[in-house]
Formats: sequence, C-alpha cells, structure tokens
Amino acid sequence: MGELEDRVEHVRECVRGLDQLLREKEARNVVNDFTLLNAALHIIQTSIQSLIDMSAHLLSELGEKPPATYGELAENLSKHQVISDSESKLAKKLIGFRNILVHTYLKVDINLLLEILEERKYHDILKIALKILKYAHEKKIDS
Repeated sequence: MGELEDRVEHVRECVRGLDQLLREKEARNVVNDFTLLNAALHIIQTSIQSLIDMSAHLLSELGEKPPATYGELAENLSKHQVISDSESKLAKKLIGFRNILVHTYLKVDINLLLEILEERKYHDILKIALKILKYAHEKKIDS
C-alpha cells in the first residue's frame, strides 16, 4: 500500500472504532466519561491529522509548495478540484478543530464534540480522505 492508502485505512479504522463505541454507549455518556472522552478526542485528532498528511502529500506530488498554514491545504485541494468548495470549507473547519485539540485542548467545546458524535460528522473525514485517494489514483499518484 502507498502512503495515501495507509492514511485512508487509518481513518477507516478510526471511523469504525467510533461507530462501535457509539453503538455501545450514547454520545452523552462518552463525553461524560474521562477515558472515553479522551479516546474519542484522540481518534478524531489522528483522523484529521491523516487527512492533513494526505493533503500535503498529494499537493506536493502536484508540485505545490508547502502551505503557510494547514488551512491552505484545503484551499489548494479545491483549487485542483480534488474536493468541492463546500468540502474545502468543511476541511478547514476540521483542521481548525484538530488545532484546538492539539494546541488549546483545555478549551475543547464539549457541546461541539457531542454534536460531532451524535450526528456522526466524523464520517466527513473519511469522505474527504476517499476523494483525495480517488483523485490520486486517477492521476497515478501513490499507486
């Protein structure tokens, strides 16, 4: 497997893990349990990091210079028509959430996390990752 496929597989495992957790526990119970809360946060963080790594790898292969911010990765994916403008905005929000988890973890909005879990919004990470992989395969990158 190539680097992009490895990252997609990681995101798939994370989504499956969160789905399994939420079959066993209600989202409210997850966010109210220290261990489960931190497990969910870590899973989401590493999923988004995989998305960032995939984006950077693909854009590097396309000849793009490294961006000043991770948010620019999403914009460049849209510019290359890897993802739509609305998916680019969503990716920027995901990256922003990851930045909060990494840098200002004491200020995580638990209500936002609850919404992400209840509405299974973490599936969006996989949808975008699969689009990146599809584009890469079409361009014979990381095959």
